[in-house]
Order: sequence, then C-alpha cells, then structure tokens
Amino acid sequence: ERAEKIINKLKKKRIKKQKVDVLCIYCGKWSDNFRIKNNQDDTKCKQGGARMLAIITYDAKRLKKIYKKHKNKHTLTAEEEDEIKRLRISANLFLSYGKDAVITMAARGIGPETAKRVLRASRDHDQLYKNIIKAERNYARTKRFWD
Repeated sequence: ERAEKIINKLKKKRIKKQKVDVLCIYCGKWSDNFRIKNNQDDTKCKQGGARMLAIITYDAKRLKKIYKKHKNKHTLTAEEEDEIKRLRISANLFLSYGKDAVITMAARGIGPETAKRVLRASRDHDQLYKNIIKAERNYARTKRFWD
C-alpha cells in the first residue's frame, strides 16, 4: 500500500511536468502549448472563446496540418480521417472533463478512446491516478503487439 502511494505521487509529478498542445477545433486556427501544472480549468480559444480544444500529445505540427486540411475541405486519406476522429474525441473529453482529460491524455500510451474509459471509471482524483497507472501498465504490457 505504501509503495502504491509512492508510485501515485511519482506519476502525478511526472504527468504534471508533461507538455501538451491544444488546438481549437471550432475555429481550427488557434493553438497553444503548456505544461500541465500551469494549465487552468478555464483554458479556451483566445480567438473565439470556444472550449472545443483537442489535446495533442504527439506530432502536434502534423496533426495541426491535417486539421487545417480538413477545415479547408480538402480530401483526406483514411489515416487522416482517423486522426480527425481522435482529435474530435479528445476535444469532447476536454469539454466534458477539463483538466482531468488533459492529465489523462498526457499519460503514456493513453489515447482518446482509453482516456474516455479511464475518465468514466474515475470518481475522484485518487481513483483517476489509479486508473491511469492501470492503463499505462496495460500499454507497457501490450505495446510490442501494436503497429
């Protein structure tokens, strides 16, 4: 039990140091990046005030380009369509859960679908971190089988 508390504390510390990007999927133009510990629950688009912000934890430049392409109604590949779907799910999570969604998505191996399950199963912050640890362990155990 004591080891579990220490692990939780270290996870919280590591996750709060993570840097994430956010992209307003309402206007498609505004984006920002920040460390989680500096994030406020009232983060919103500086251009239009929207809170539909996609949380981006990898390859932000490429994903912003894909979203811009989507916004300009250009033809997208199947892979790009999947990325747009993930951005939308991520933005919905941010809209619904705020900072907790950012914390969850910043963990290793947790994408929008896994984040959705983790957030739904968490009733408080302690439970959230326990569920994040479980999801990270599952990712570490299964990542060698992924593409």
